[in-house]
Amino acid sequence: MPAKSLLFLALAGLVTAQDVAPDEANAGAAVEPADACALAALEDYNLHFHIAGVFILLAVAGLGITTTMHLAAANLKNQKTASLLARVLQLFKMFGIGIIAATAWMHLLPDAFEKFGNPCLDAGWAKYGTAYVGLFGLISAFATQLIEMIASGYKRSRKSAQTSADSSSECLDLSCPVRESPSPTMAGHESDEHTADLVHSPSGALDAVDRDVNVSGRRSSVVVSIIEPFTESSKTIQTGVSKSEFLAAVPVGHAGTDSFCEFAHNHHNGHAHTHGSTTSFSKEIATIILECGILFHSLIIGVTLGVTPDDSFTTLLVAVAFHQLFEGMALGVLIGKLSMSLTSKRLLCLMYPLTTPLGLAIGIAVRHSYNENGTQMILVQGIFNSLSAGILFYNTYTELMSEEISHSKHFRGFTVGFKTACFLAMYLGASAMAIIAIWA
Repeated sequence: MPAKSLLFLALAGLVTAQDVAPDEANAGAAVEPADACALAALEDYNLHFHIAGVFILLAVAGLGITTTMHLAAANLKNQKTASLLARVLQLFKMFGIGIIAATAWMHLLPDAFEKFGNPCLDAGWAKYGTAYVGLFGLISAFATQLIEMIASGYKRSRKSAQTSADSSSECLDLSCPVRESPSPTMAGHESDEHTADLVHSPSGALDAVDRDVNVSGRRSSVVVSIIEPFTESSKTIQTGVSKSEFLAAVPVGHAGTDSFCEFAHNHHNGHAHTHGSTTSFSKEIATIILECGILFHSLIIGVTLGVTPDDSFTTLLVAVAFHQLFEGMALGVLIGKLSMSLTSKRLLCLMYPLTTPLGLAIGIAVRHSYNENGTQMILVQGIFNSLSAGILFYNTYTELMSEEISHSKHFRGFTVGFKTACFLAMYLGASAMAIIAIWA
């Protein structure tokens, strides 16, 4: 009897196992995880809130960049106000340098590494993997330097040709090849000495300030003030001596009229202006390229924000808004200091606040078909972020930190206390962007 009972229980267990197995198998198939690289359904998406985000970012970014640009471009007559504004803008500039540096280090570089390290990337791209970040960053840095060099060389060659033409016409206008006879009123030995010393000072430049020259029994003030080198607008030459009298006062054999032509060309209209305009043009090119690098990143941020569901959209929108505000303030100061027309500066400023809202609008339009883990989207984001990082790295350390701080005579002339404030502002800007990197 016990044997029959055991046999019955064994048969019953076998039948039960056969009946349950298909159900367990079906249950296991039902909970099998979906493909992580497949397109995920978008849920809890408030379209109206996302559309409102377009205008919020447009207003915030526009406010940041236009305010600082107009402040930097302002030409105040009150010296105390102008001095105070210059110090405030210097702090803003340092704050902006920290922002741009941290954007490259804390936002672009980690995002690029994340994209090229994504397991959904195709095997061909995955073989080189995260090294693509360095490759594309290196390419963009080299390209930035090459563009600046070519543009500056082209500008310098054109300016040299123009200067040569101006020099020839100026010499013809001043009758340089033909020496005019000395005026009786300038025949005095004392007048010749004063004028010759003025033109041919031992340093080779005009360094006399408010020197009086006796001409025809009257006092003619010759004032030469040189505030900064290589800045045409800062050089002022006022003289009561006529052209013929001034030429006649230059002794023959000591320098001759040709040297005066060279002096007039170099120090009034020529060499200094050429150098200054070329330097200004280089800064314009560098700032435009810097803005392009920022725009790449801003477009990617906008698209990402546009496809973000409601559960994280609010937090991300606030973080991006602060990001755009600070970055816009930094870019506005740099654009405002450029030597270009106010209209051109406004056009440069207009591009920045439009980019992120444009990306957000694109993200809203493609939200149902957008797959952040698709190979094409990974590559677009990874390459753009890498290129932007290379541009920002190059501009931060060669154009901003090097030119504006390390090798700037203007910056070295600040007091120790103000230098400390400048560096604190730069570190504060970098810290702000590092904190924002927690969410965006």
